[in-house]
Amino acid sequence: MARFLLGTGSGIAAAAAVYYTLSSNLEATTEGLRADLHSATSLLASSLSPVPPPAASASVGPAYPYSPPFSQLVRTRWNHAVSSALAAVRETDWAAAAASAYVAGQQVVGKLAGDAEGATRDAKVGDGAHVPGTSRRVEEKIEGLTPVVEVMRKAEAAPKRLV
Repeated sequence: MARFLLGTGSGIAAAAAVYYTLSSNLEATTEGLRADLHSATSLLASSLSPVPPPAASASVGPAYPYSPPFSQLVRTRWNHAVSSALAAVRETDWAAAAASAYVAGQQVVGKLAGDAEGATRDAKVGDGAHVPGTSRRVEEKIEGLTPVVEVMRKAEAAPKRLV
């Protein structure tokens, strides 16, 4: 029984010695690292001063010509073409376009009816002239466009509000 107690006691003593050695070594290392970290922090804080940084190397020296990539050129030209088309649509006088389409249609109907000279002579929107070969019902529908064209002209002449 004495051997059992002696073996257990010596095992506990050896474990305590290993634990004490490791914990004291860890504590000493931690203190050393803490002191090193404190000195590094104070050195770093003292080295920072409110002096502006030096100029970037990209902005120093001669400027080289810049050529954008091909995709950027295509995109730029496409956007310009689309914006030009939209500006043209925005600036179109739609009342005049409708009137000219009406006159052109009257001329085509006159040519089909065989009265080319009568249809092309001073044809205007709402002139009330009868084009031979057309029914009165079709002419009444065409004459119904006159108020629409007049409203469109008045709307274009009105001052535009910028909202």
